[in-house]
Amino acid sequence: MKTTLILIVLGLLAVNGYAKETPFIAYSKAAPTKNVFFANGKTADPAQSPALIQTESPFASKWIGNAIWAQKDTTLDKIVLYVSEIADGARGATISISIMEMDKNNPYGRPAQILQTDEKLIIPNDVKNDGYIVVNVTDFPMLEGRWYGFLLHFEQAAPNRRINFSQTVRADEPRAGLFYSIDEGASYEIGNTSLHFLLQSK
Repeated sequence: MKTTLILIVLGLLAVNGYAKETPFIAYSKAAPTKNVFFANGKTADPAQSPALIQTESPFASKWIGNAIWAQKDTTLDKIVLYVSEIADGARGATISISIMEMDKNNPYGRPAQILQTDEKLIIPNDVKNDGYIVVNVTDFPMLEGRWYGFLLHFEQAAPNRRINFSQTVRADEPRAGLFYSIDEGASYEIGNTSLHFLLQSK
C-alpha cells in the first residue's frame, strides 16, 4: 500500500511539473518553434562569428555569453544557440552554463552575480555546422523588467576545442547584447552584436 501511494505521489508531481529534469544538451538541425519567448536572427557574415574557446599548447580561453532583458515573468527552460562551426575537439567536451544577474549600470557586459550554474553538460558528438545546440537548463524564473545573462565555458582545455556561434546585429536593442571573458571570468568585455539564440519556456 505504501509503495502504491508513493508511486501515485511521484506521478502527480511529474504531471504538475515538480519533478526535476536533469540539465543536458541536445542537437537540432532546425530551430525549435514551441514555447519560444525570445529570438534573435542569425547574421549573414559567418566570418565574424563569436567563438567559445578553451585550447591548449598554447593555452587560450574565451568564455562567451549574452545579456537578456526579461519582457515578462516566465520560466526559462532552454537556451538554443546557432552553431556556425564546431571543431572536432569540442564534440564530447563538457561545458558549464551560468545564469547571471547583470549590472544595472552596465547591463550589456558586466555580470553582477551568478544566480545559477549547471555543470558537466556534454556537447553531443552529432553536433554539426549550421545547426543548433539546445541547452536544457535547470528551470529558472525570470522576472519582468530585469536584466539577466547566460555565460558558457568549457570545463577543460584540449587541442582544437572551439565552437563558433552565429551572431546578429543588436536590432532588438536594448533587449540583448554579447559579452565575453578572455581571463576565465576575472573581467568581461562587451561586444557590439548579439548571439543568434532563442529562449524557450516550459
